[in-house]
Amino acid sequence: MLGAHYMDVVGNACRDAGIRTYGLVRNAHLFAPPQPFVLYSDLYDHAEFIRGVTTCGFSGLLWTPEFRHAASPEDYVRRLQAMVLSPMMLLNIWMMPNPPWRQLVREKNVKNEFYPPEEQVRLEKLTREALELRMRFLPYLYAAFAAYRFEGTPPFRALAMDHPEDGRLRDVDCAWLAGDRLLVAPFRAGMSELVLPLPPGEWRSFRTGERHSCEVKLTPGLDELPILVKDNSVIPLAEPVEHVTDGMRYRLTLRVFGDAPAPARLFADDGWSFGCEEDAPAWGEVRADGTMSAELEKRYEVSGIERF
Repeated sequence: MLGAHYMDVVGNACRDAGIRTYGLVRNAHLFAPPQPFVLYSDLYDHAEFIRGVTTCGFSGLLWTPEFRHAASPEDYVRRLQAMVLSPMMLLNIWMMPNPPWRQLVREKNVKNEFYPPEEQVRLEKLTREALELRMRFLPYLYAAFAAYRFEGTPPFRALAMDHPEDGRLRDVDCAWLAGDRLLVAPFRAGMSELVLPLPPGEWRSFRTGERHSCEVKLTPGLDELPILVKDNSVIPLAEPVEHVTDGMRYRLTLRVFGDAPAPARLFADDGWSFGCEEDAPAWGEVRADGTMSAELEKRYEVSGIERF
């Protein structure tokens, strides 16, 4: 019960101070899902990390497939990508005095024995791309967490959770639904392709807009995280920033898929206080033509539209 008590102590202290928190614990149990904490552990097999995100919706606990070590540069990049659409992007690298893209082997990192300059540049670029992609999805993920808080829908779910009648999806433990519009299938080091059964309906490649149904054969390059989008969707993507500031206004590019796209739901409270529990939930929608509900205008603006 130590984990549960720890969450209570920290959570209550933050509530008494009137600020929300989002922390990490190494131990959590039944009845812990309402707490604003993410579980991480000493499991380091990447397949187990991915399976943890895929299945966390069944318990309601949040799980991060943290980065702590990598066996190779490919393993490093794939581990970063797996966190982009997960409960938390955590680079647990306190034991490395230098950035991991300079040297992944801890003993060499400590001794300032780095990769050749061109390899450092390559890995830094791939790192930045993964981190910026995470930041671009923040408004979408914030809405998914708001739906969890107010409606009970886990933000990250196994494919079978939304389609329990579809036997093809029951054993899929390498891909998950993120929010109400996206499906993500992170690759691991050594993988070159994956044939993935898809939930009912038509799906689009997030990168190209290519249509898929029933199943998809994925063959991503190292710089690609396979993401699929439900057809007829609007995906709001924020201009990536280094950090979020109180009251900041997100500049959005709308990525629009299909001929009859449904509006995207966004949440627009102040982002830090408990006012959202006292006031009516601050939901609004942003439409394919770039217009949005008045409730969203203080937190969001549309700067561009991409159509697929």
